[in-house]
Amino acid sequence: MKQTNENISTTANSDYTECNGHQDDLIKARKDSDNDDAATNTSSSSSTNLNNSGLVSSVVANPNELIVLPESSFNIRIQSTGLDTFELPVTSSELVQEIHQVLMDKEETCHRTCFSLQLDGIVLDNFTELKNIDNLKEGTLLKVIE
Repeated sequence: MKQTNENISTTANSDYTECNGHQDDLIKARKDSDNDDAATNTSSSSSTNLNNSGLVSSVVANPNELIVLPESSFNIRIQSTGLDTFELPVTSSELVQEIHQVLMDKEETCHRTCFSLQLDGIVLDNFTELKNIDNLKEGTLLKVIE
C-alpha cells in the first residue's frame, strides 16, 4: 500500500515523526550520524552507572524460561572398522549429521555410505545436537557401524 505525503506529518524541531497520522504511533527519527557516538557513550556510561549503583539483583529461574548455554568445543574419538581410531574436533551445537558428513567426505571413510554412529551401543539420531547427548564429552568414543 502506498503512503501519500498527506498522511505523514513532521515538525522541524521535533525528534519524533508521526506514522500514518496517528499520534499513538510515534517513531524517534534520527537527525544525523553525530548521534551515533553520543548514543554509544551514553549507553556505556548508563550500564556502568547501573552496575555501580549498589543494587543487588537476583535471578529467579522460571521453569518456562529458555536458557542458552555457551557453545563449547571438544574432541571426540571415531572408531571405524579396519581403521585406527582418530580424533575429530566438534562443537556442542553441531548435529550428529555433521559428523556423518565429515566421515563421508574423509578419504579413509568415504566408501562407507550407509552407516550409523553409536555411543555405548546406542544409535545416535542424525538430527540431535551434540549438547543434547548424555555422556558425550571430551574423548568420548563413537563407533561407526555399517
